[in-house]
Amino acid sequence: RALQELSFRREAPGGRERLRTKSVVLPRAPAVTELTLRLQFEKLLLPAFVRLDGDISLPLDVFGRASSASAEKAEAEAEIEGDPLEAIAQALGMRDLGGVGWSRHAWGCGPAPSAEEVAEACDDLAVFLHGASCL
Repeated sequence: RALQELSFRREAPGGRERLRTKSVVLPRAPAVTELTLRLQFEKLLLPAFVRLDGDISLPLDVFGRASSASAEKAEAEAEIEGDPLEAIAQALGMRDLGGVGWSRHAWGCGPAPSAEEVAEACDDLAVFLHGASCL
């Protein structure tokens, strides 16, 4: 909310400016394995977030073991289906991103993948993103 408020109140020098805000709220108190996996994912996906010519607001804290039952979070979760990767895919307009074999453990959903599974997922995601950026 604070980012939206800042964007709304911003007065552009010269009067011509279009802010593009990106807000991602992540689950609290992640396990080290979740944090490591999430950082690898975000490193690969950061250019796609930056290239997007629009705003993003992703309440990913509604997924996984750290989710809360507040009414606001329940409403956000209802809007985003039940899969954090699908929510990211929807926000970025990358419909097929959800089909990439990335472990949802990054957001506190499911067991930790093996090192081999992580390496393969990183490769698959990099190939997918390269193809998506060439479209």
